[in-house]
Amino acid sequence: MKSMWKKTIALSAIALATFSVSAQDIEFQTQRKFQQLNGIIQKLEASSQTMNRHQLLRLNGKLDEALDALRMGPGPGPGPRPPRPPRPRLTTVSGSIENTSFVFDASDSMDLAAQCIGQFEGQIGSVDDATVSVNFSEKVTLHTSGWWKSAGEVCTVIAAKATELGLPAKSGFGYTAIGSIEEQTYMFKGHSLKDILVQCTDFYNNQVRKSVDDITIFNGSELVRKHTSGWWSNSNEVCNVIIQEIK
Repeated sequence: MKSMWKKTIALSAIALATFSVSAQDIEFQTQRKFQQLNGIIQKLEASSQTMNRHQLLRLNGKLDEALDALRMGPGPGPGPRPPRPPRPRLTTVSGSIENTSFVFDASDSMDLAAQCIGQFEGQIGSVDDATVSVNFSEKVTLHTSGWWKSAGEVCTVIAAKATELGLPAKSGFGYTAIGSIEEQTYMFKGHSLKDILVQCTDFYNNQVRKSVDDITIFNGSELVRKHTSGWWSNSNEVCNVIIQEIK
């Protein structure tokens, strides 16, 4: 039995020493573990004098398990990493707004509209001509008999046409609305319609603050223009128009 304990000491010290990063640390830790284990063995030897046969057999079984664990070394490492989700395929959309060209790599129509607004917001006065091409297809000319007066207006027109030409419509979860309230461009995105309502209310109260009669809403696949012969005069009325088109 004593020889079995000695084997346990040696294997334990070797296994514990592998956690060190330098030769000096290995030597120090090994000596320390030998001292600690030797003290444990001495206590076991003293206790063994009072153990009956059943207790000694049980102790031997525990020592055998410890030896097997030490011989096996550390357990298996972590399993293989789960595969990464595939990256969304990007579509190249190019064209122009009046005399300014653009090229975007977009995952879907909402991504295109957001990138377009990011480039042209604050640069649109009154424009009436644009072109768009999807994955280098023949360009399509867009024209309005009136004026597009904001990036939200013209970019959603481009995104809607790009969807007709093959750009994927809105993907993913949640709700998204992009467009304009009069000449103010908005982009709302949330997990619920309540998220959209909160964002829209805040936008109206801070950016619009007046009665309006023209709203455009792009829901990812269709561009909707809303006009009233009267007025939408508060955030609840305006935001309800938008929510009805994306729910």
